[in-house]
Amino acid sequence: MDDRADDLLTVEEVLLRHAGISGAVVIVVPDDVGGKSLKAIVVPAPGARLGEAEVLAFAASQLAGSQKPQSVEFVAQLPDDLSSRGGTAPPEGGST
Repeated sequence: MDDRADDLLTVEEVLLRHAGISGAVVIVVPDDVGGKSLKAIVVPAPGARLGEAEVLAFAASQLAGSQKPQSVEFVAQLPDDLSSRGGTAPPEGGST
C-alpha cells in the first residue's frame, strides 16, 4: 500500500472516532485550482445531526494539514465499491 492510501485510511480512522459518524471513506477529488483535495463520504450514526462544518472542524483538530478533508458528503450508506475498504465503525464495545 502506498503512502497516499495509508493517509486515506488514517483520515478514515480519525473520522470514525467521532461519536456521530458510523461510516466514513475518504477519496481524492480535483479541486478548484487544478490540484487535488480530500473529500470525506460520511454515514451519520443513527440519530446524529451532523453538519459539514462540524466534521471538518473535528478532522482539523486531529489531523495534519495535508490530511484534512476539504469537503464532506453525507450518505445513508457507503457504496459497495467503497465500503469494502472497511470504513465502518466497530459495534459499540467491539473492534474491527
